Amino acid sequence: MAEVSIENLDVQFGAVSVLKDLNLLIAEGEFIVLLGSSGCGKSTLLNAIAGLIDVTGGKVRIGGEDKTLAEPKDRGIGMVFQSYALYPQTTVEGNLSFGLRMAKMPKDEIARRIDRVSKMLQIEPYLKRRPAALSGGQRQRVAIGRALVRDADIYLFDEPLSNLDAKLRAELRVELKELHQTIGKTMIYVTHDQVEAMTLATRIAVMQNGVIQQLASPEDIYERPANLFVAGFVGSPGMNFFDGSLRSEAGKTVFVINDGPEIDVSDYAFDAPVGQSVTAVLGIRPEHLFVDAGDLPLRLPFNVKVSESMGADSVLWGTTAGQKASVRFGSELKLNPPRGTEMELGFSSRTLSLFDAESGVRL
Repeated sequence: MAEVSIENLDVQFGAVSVLKDLNLLIAEGEFIVLLGSSGCGKSTLLNAIAGLIDVTGGKVRIGGEDKTLAEPKDRGIGMVFQSYALYPQTTVEGNLSFGLRMAKMPKDEIARRIDRVSKMLQIEPYLKRRPAALSGGQRQRVAIGRALVRDADIYLFDEPLSNLDAKLRAELRVELKELHQTIGKTMIYVTHDQVEAMTLATRIAVMQNGVIQQLASPEDIYERPANLFVAGFVGSPGMNFFDGSLRSEAGKTVFVINDGPEIDVSDYAFDAPVGQSVTAVLGIRPEHLFVDAGDLPLRLPFNVKVSESMGADSVLWGTTAGQKASVRFGSELKLNPPRGTEMELGFSSRTLSLFDAESGVRL
C-alpha cells in the first residue's frame, strides 16, 4: 500500500514559515502534481515527504505508517532530482546499480532490475557510457531509471524536466505518462510548468505561500478554478478578468462591467447564493470568446490592440470597456485585424467564472 497522508504539516526555516498546517491525502497509484511559482513551498513539501528536511509540526504517513522521523532510506521512496545527480566517474550501469549494491542486493537481482528498467526507458545502448557522454534527455532517463530500479512504493520528481529544451520536455512528458500507466505506482511531481501539470496529473495541488489553494482534477482546475489566484495562474494566455458588480432583481442576475455593458448571468451555476448587489470579478478564458459570435447569447465589445500568430492558434490582445482582454482562436480563420478595429465577441454563461472581488473566492 502506497497511500501518502500529510497531516497538519508545518515547516519553518528560522522565523520563516514555509508550510502552514498543510493537509493532503494521496491515494495509492495517483499521479499528483504540486504546481506553483518559485517559493510557494512545493519542493519543501516534496522534501518533507522524502525525509530530506526536518518538519516543525504535523505528520507524514506512508502506507498508513508514521514516517515523520524516519530516514529517507526507510520510507520506500525513489526520488528524481532536477539536476540529475548522477555519479560522473562511473557508467550508466554503475549509476543504476549503486544503491542496490550498497543495500547488498544479490548480483543476479541487480542485473534483472537493470535489464528491466533499461529496456523500459530505452537506455540499453548507453549502459557502458559515463554521464558526460550523454545528452540531457539521456541523463534524465538514467536519473529516472536509478529511482525505478529500487522498485519503490512511491516516486518523487522534483522538476525533472526543467533543464531540458521544449521539444525534449514534451517527449519525456509523454514517456512519464506512459511510465505511470505501466507501473501503476504512486507518483508525486513538482513543477511550475502548467502544461506538465495539466497533461500528467491525476489531480493537481495548486500552491501559493505554503497553502494548497485548490486540489482537483486538471479539468476542474481549468474549468472551475476555486479562486482568482488559481484562475489567473493556470492557462496561457491567462484568464480574462473584468471588474464589476453583480445585481439581482426580478428573478434575473446580471453582471455589470465597470463603465461597460450588462451581462445576463442568470444561467450561471453559483456555488452559493449572492446578495442583491455584490462587487465581483468576471473571468472568461480567451478561447471561450468567439470572434464569430454566431447565435451565442452573450456579447462583449472588443477593441484590437495587437494581433499575434502562434502557429496553430492566434491571439488578439485588446480592451473591453477599458479593461485588458485577449481572444484565442484557430489560425485557420486567417484573421489579422489592424490596431483599433472594433469587434463584437460572442460567448456563453456556461463558460464563465465569477469571483468575490474582496475574498477572491469563486461565487
